[in-house]
Amino acid sequence: AGLGYHVYRYNTQTGAWVRRTSSPVTGTNFTDNISGLSGQVRYMVRALDLEVTPSGTYQNLSQGRFTTMNVSGPVLDCQGVPGGSAVPGTACNDGDAGTVNDAWTVDCQCVGDPLDCNGVPNGPAMPGTSCDDGDPDTGNDTWNGACVCVGLPLDCAGVPGGGALPGTACDDGNASTGNDSWTVSCQCIGEPIDCAGVPNGQALPGTPCDDGDSSTGNDVYGADCTCAGSV
Repeated sequence: AGLGYHVYRYNTQTGAWVRRTSSPVTGTNFTDNISGLSGQVRYMVRALDLEVTPSGTYQNLSQGRFTTMNVSGPVLDCQGVPGGSAVPGTACNDGDAGTVNDAWTVDCQCVGDPLDCNGVPNGPAMPGTSCDDGDPDTGNDTWNGACVCVGLPLDCAGVPGGGALPGTACDDGNASTGNDSWTVSCQCIGEPIDCAGVPNGQALPGTPCDDGDSSTGNDVYGADCTCAGSV
């Protein structure tokens, strides 16, 4: 069943539809207070029906129907001043120090052009984009949220932000060394493996050993890490 209709008026400053009726209108006429308005005014009418279902009743608003009317008198500018100078396209101040060239838009929003990290209006140097911090020891340099150009440290393998850092494991390609790691100067160096297979161990050529032969003595490792004694 039809309960009437509600009337809405478009607010050009907020961009919202504002209901002008406190209760549904059942007649064919509606009077609105348009004092202070001028130019084109937009309205929307939405019918209100009472829907009945097996589970109960509810009120249902239809889709809106739109109309416009022209109100004579001085046009309000973007600050609500009749005949004022704050019209779309003119300068304003959006209160944001990070923008310039602020101007009123067609819907009366004060909007400026954002300054990029190089101070260029609408420039490409925005946070998250690439830059050059001037440091040869970094890579993948980007502008951060504070517009500071920061790169990732290059690891010992030349990878920005990589894990090959001094003190971490590497491979020096020498089968005669073990426990290879990056030095502070990014050299991959391992510890010599002794004659017992221990990295940096004490079983070096010329040091005592035991050849397992009870008939020999003065056993020592030879240059080829063979343990041999004298008869």
